[in-house]
Amino acid sequence: MTGDLCYAGPMTASLFAERANIERQQLVKLEPDSDPVAVATLVNPVGSSWMVLRCRALPAVDDFDVRVVLHKPYTLPPDIGPVHIILNFVGGQPAVGVLQAAEFEPGKDLQYIHVGDLAGEDNIGLPARLLNSKPIRITGSGMGAWRKMDVKKEIGGLFAAVAKMPRPQDVVTASLADIQSVWDQEAANFTGSAAVRSIKSDMGVVFA
Repeated sequence: MTGDLCYAGPMTASLFAERANIERQQLVKLEPDSDPVAVATLVNPVGSSWMVLRCRALPAVDDFDVRVVLHKPYTLPPDIGPVHIILNFVGGQPAVGVLQAAEFEPGKDLQYIHVGDLAGEDNIGLPARLLNSKPIRITGSGMGAWRKMDVKKEIGGLFAAVAKMPRPQDVVTASLADIQSVWDQEAANFTGSAAVRSIKSDMGVVFA
């Protein structure tokens, strides 16, 4: 595949290097006109939602009537009705509040899918009464949460979608030789990629 533009995931090899030996079947071939920076920036945040929706949410629910993106203070609209799926990028106490407020449809699970911990809280303390009063199903979205066959099935569609997305405007790039100094400077300025900051602004997505 010499000369081809490919994506190598973080689990394939040590990638803080100019060269790496990677098994060919672990590479994802990209279209020649793909923007490698955009792909590298977007594939992780987009992939977390993509796998959740394709492998967990859509097979479990016939159709979605409403999608609600929650912002602080992370309260559900009073007229939303029964909730089927919650995608949570923040975690912590806000997740508990949303689960307590969410109504559920009889005979259907209330799916809580944990995507990230941007609230900075290591734990989600769910009251026992809450778990006993609603059909809550809790799952994750990291690499350990998926079967290899699911990832293999979805990888083509995921990268096809990401390749069509524009590069976030304030993504910072640097050569490996400069990465330490750039990393330290970015941390001091509390800046980062637009892909990360856009997730921080939202608690998650609720599908009803």
